Amino acid sequence: MTLNKIKKLCNEDKQIALSIGIVTFLLLAMIGSFIKLEQTYSSAKENEQQIISMTNTIEKYNKLANKINAEEYKPIDKSQLDFVQTEILTKVQNHNLLLKSFDNKKVSTKATNFKQYSLIVQGDWQNMILFLNDFSSKDALISINKINIKHAKDSKTSIECELLYKVYIK
Repeated sequence: MTLNKIKKLCNEDKQIALSIGIVTFLLLAMIGSFIKLEQTYSSAKENEQQIISMTNTIEKYNKLANKINAEEYKPIDKSQLDFVQTEILTKVQNHNLLLKSFDNKKVSTKATNFKQYSLIVQGDWQNMILFLNDFSSKDALISINKINIKHAKDSKTSIECELLYKVYIK
């Protein structure tokens, strides 16, 4: 072989090697791009699922909030407790009943969504029944846990009613 033929083969080999190098580089760059694209797509899918989950949670909350707000009676703010108690005590007076006792009961658990009260009133049967039928306070959610009605010790015509009730708060 002559020197020219060897140079010619080396030049062709360099071009082939350079072409193979460029193709290999491009192929590796494409593979890297596809891997990055797949990672980005997976991340986008996870974000989309989180957004769907958050949207569903917000929709459920809004439905429940609308349902609660549509109710006639609902939990009140703590700041309204005095107003509710004043309204109940005014009804005691309006029904010609004698207020014998009114207590704010301590609840054993710290985190409660209600305040518990005890109320003892005395009066005639008709006024007592009217008071119990009217036992409410605008839109405050109140539940009566206990009613104890008995004859008043100091009167033959009066009855005494002990109420244990809860006023629900937000």
